[in-house]
Amino acid sequence: MKAAWMLPLVLWLGGHGSELIAQQPQGPDPGSRVRIWAPGVSRRVLVGVLLDRSDSGMAMAAEPGAERLTVPWGAIRELEVSRGTRTRAARGALIGAGIGAALATLALVAFCEDPDTACEFDEAVIFYAVFTLPPAGAGALLGSLSRYEKWERFPLGSPSLVLGAGPERTLRMGIGFALP
Repeated sequence: MKAAWMLPLVLWLGGHGSELIAQQPQGPDPGSRVRIWAPGVSRRVLVGVLLDRSDSGMAMAAEPGAERLTVPWGAIRELEVSRGTRTRAARGALIGAGIGAALATLALVAFCEDPDTACEFDEAVIFYAVFTLPPAGAGALLGSLSRYEKWERFPLGSPSLVLGAGPERTLRMGIGFALP
């Protein structure tokens, strides 16, 4: 009878636990672009295309057609998989719009200081449109020229304890293992 309070907890945790081992990703697929930190193999971070994956390690090439390099699983300290390249167009547009809005504010203040000038709402809209839209477009153009690669860290064969908030104000707890 003393353990009766545990039954609802066990049932609740069973419905809200973490991923099962079979549900976790089994490793990056051959052909994926990977970034590996393996201090026993190389002093620098290895970036290349995954050629093959086995129980003992993974084979990769820095470029297609380059020399094949085999990295044992035990030597890998960190493994990341590329999720493609992105641009910074939105960031550039926001920076350009911010600079343009600051310039529009300064110009509007200088324009409205004149006692002979009636500052109406439509003048303010025109000032902000004229001073904000061109720098935002230029910023978006410059930001689209700046590309970066998005990397996702891949879990290696270490156990992990998940304890935290789940969906709809629930508590999530579980233990998971990522196997190569």
